[in-house]
Amino acid sequence: MSEDIAERRADALLDAGRPAEARVHAAQAVASDPGNGGAWLSLAHALNELGEHEEALTAAERVIVLWHDPAAGHLQRCDALLRLGRIDEALDAARESVRLRPNSWRTHFELARATIAVHRRAEAWPVLGEGRAAAAESVRLGPEESDAFRILGVIHGEFKDRADARVAFEEAVRLDPNAANTWHAYAEFEYHADRDRVGAEYYSRSLRLDPHRRNTAERLRELAVFTSWGPVRNLGIAGVVLTLFWLTSLFAADPIDHVSRVVFSGVALAACWFQPVLRLSRTSRDLRRFGWNVLRRSWVTRALAGATAALVVAAALPWDVPAAFGYPLVLVCAATALLARKRALLA
Repeated sequence: MSEDIAERRADALLDAGRPAEARVHAAQAVASDPGNGGAWLSLAHALNELGEHEEALTAAERVIVLWHDPAAGHLQRCDALLRLGRIDEALDAARESVRLRPNSWRTHFELARATIAVHRRAEAWPVLGEGRAAAAESVRLGPEESDAFRILGVIHGEFKDRADARVAFEEAVRLDPNAANTWHAYAEFEYHADRDRVGAEYYSRSLRLDPHRRNTAERLRELAVFTSWGPVRNLGIAGVVLTLFWLTSLFAADPIDHVSRVVFSGVALAACWFQPVLRLSRTSRDLRRFGWNVLRRSWVTRALAGATAALVVAAALPWDVPAAFGYPLVLVCAATALLARKRALLA
């Protein structure tokens, strides 16, 4: 009887989002009755929520053997394997859960989730097609489940079916407007669709609902680089000042000397890049992503990079011709960045 009480307490705590306490009660139930499959299921769920996926795998294996519904064990096993990066095994576990429980929206949801992981690793379009069918079946079986519509929206996004993806995401947030996972997935979709302002808004909603989502906070810092006014303003000021500096020097008795050109170019570079780098400098991982991701997708940061190249040329070469082209080019880059930012905000 005591193990039944502990198991029920563990389930209630899991529903309340308190996995650490749930783990304690589930472990008590398992210790009292090692043959209690339901207690093992609660323990596997709690361990997965706590990030202890190797231990969750062991508990899930016990569920498959002991519980009257082994599909539940395969679902927990799939979740743990996905988080451990063992994607092929996770896909097999998800398929087995669908075979054992074909009329459950949850099993089809996990299958769709596993196919997305397989596709993102190796662009497996046939597998993703299987996932789209599973997601559609999940929606059919669970028309009131926000997660089912969320996973359907993600898969439509992978196929670039943007209109269908937005319909699915809108239904997901209508069913559960307080689901941080849904807002994050919706934001990721808009981010990859280059709708930066909308993506930033949805990332912010996700972060307000779950302040501990580190990947959401990182993405917001990336978006801030090319949706905020600061970098564009600084680039424009640098372009105007440097162009005036060069024009003034044309009428001076002496041409621009090399040292002055280096100093002015260095100050302009610092003004252009100080705010973007500061926003992304919390971890070295952010800076690596800045180089490969932000520059690749943002016209604002491409303009910053173009201005940087112009300033380097103007500062590095000792004669005046580079300055004649380099400094006005900074102003052109600033205008490009301003237009790009306006376009991003209106998207």
